[in-house]
Amino acid sequence: PADPLGPALELVRLAPSSSNRQPWRLLRDPDGAVHLLLARTPGYRETNARLGIPDLQRLDMGIAMLHFAIGAAEIGLPGRWTPPRLAAPPAGMEPVATWSADAG
Repeated sequence: PADPLGPALELVRLAPSSSNRQPWRLLRDPDGAVHLLLARTPGYRETNARLGIPDLQRLDMGIAMLHFAIGAAEIGLPGRWTPPRLAAPPAGMEPVATWSADAG
């Protein structure tokens, strides 16, 4: 069957990022929670820091979060982002937040 979160996931896939790197990764739990992870580009943060540019890949996480939340709400599946709940993230990835559908 089609994934009920398919439209929300598609909006994240299409989302822009600060330097077209789309550093986000989404990981689904069997309970339906969606974990947002940051897969950093090696050296990118350090280069930006030397140039006086903020951590744009953290900003990119907000872009992904907004696109996902809008997509979920559009298909009638409201939820919320909370602090990350992923106990053991994949190697090299930083947990950013966890999305869960609202009960009801």
